[in-house]
Amino acid sequence: MSKQLINGKYKAVRQGNTITLFASAQVRCVDWHVKLERTTDLVSPPIHEFFLYTKKDCLEIPGVLNDSISLQFEDSDIWESVIVRDAGGEQKVPVVNFKTIIADQNAAWVTTSENYIVIANSIDESKDCRVIPEDNFFIATHKKVYGPDTLENCTVWQFKNCGK
Repeated sequence: MSKQLINGKYKAVRQGNTITLFASAQVRCVDWHVKLERTTDLVSPPIHEFFLYTKKDCLEIPGVLNDSISLQFEDSDIWESVIVRDAGGEQKVPVVNFKTIIADQNAAWVTTSENYIVIANSIDESKDCRVIPEDNFFIATHKKVYGPDTLENCTVWQFKNCGK
């Protein structure tokens, strides 16, 4: 499969020794989701570095779909940021504390309209969870597991219930 880097928006959240990296992007593929992949480069000191991509050759639709993905990983060190490489280059994403997000109701990424849902793999609901706008199309291998609710509440639900 040929990969194509795409531009995205990112949020990295720490809860204890776990960091969850959230990514959202607009895609034109009806048969493929956005993917977030950790680099395998061995560097010293180690860094948290990821790539955001989609399939290069795909079944395109006339419009765009908003797609999101999250990835959790352990972090015993106290990293202040993670790196995501996308079509726009290297993006330094600050890691924020989970409690800070909940307390900060004025954060720019929080929306108050109840038009988001959480979808997950139909076979194993703890896998491949994504927060998407309620009116988005999603692949038949997934089903709605939470919502509709605000982006913030859907993200909190996803963080607590997915990937365990």
